[in-house]
Amino acid sequence: MRASPSPKGNQVVVTLAAGLTPVLAWTGLGSFQWLGNSRISTGYPGGSFRPLESVQRDAMAAFLFRKAGSPAWFVPPAVSPFRDLAPGDAFYREITWLAYQRITTGYDDGTFRPRNPVSREAMAAFLYRYATTLAGAPAYAAPATAPFSDVRPGDAFHREVSWAAAAGITTGYPDGSFRPGAPVSREAMAAFLYRLTNPDKPMPQ
Repeated sequence: MRASPSPKGNQVVVTLAAGLTPVLAWTGLGSFQWLGNSRISTGYPGGSFRPLESVQRDAMAAFLFRKAGSPAWFVPPAVSPFRDLAPGDAFYREITWLAYQRITTGYDDGTFRPRNPVSREAMAAFLYRYATTLAGAPAYAAPATAPFSDVRPGDAFHREVSWAAAAGITTGYPDGSFRPGAPVSREAMAAFLYRLTNPDKPMPQ
């Protein structure tokens, strides 16, 4: 792995192990470097990671599928579980695996909306279901008081957001908010996935 300065100021291009796509990351490479070396993300053609772009729902499915080891046993169904997803679409296997594992149920209208950005509250829900379904985490009882000023008991993902805070996956924003409806950036998702995988290890620098 080799890091070299970028003309974009506080960015560097990280050249990863042989066969992996370089990742464009902020200085303090930690989670980006780990994400690439773990083969959870391969970045974009041309070698960029685009850290400030939002994570799309289809990319979220791909990240979690790869984090699970890209299970070879899973054969995608001939008939899609979602009406806006067809066999042959990008990430069809990954999205249908996510549905098979009940990590996603899609929307009430039968869609998955693969190109939509992942909201921060949906991210918490995906990671909670992944942890309890595949990683052996126990079920979590939502606290009576939410850890963030803009998340209230009774909100759709109060339990999952509170779990993410209790597990050290997110600390929210300095003003005490979580901003549940805001889209998740790719750099934030790298950090969340690292903390999910390495709960007892500080973020690498």
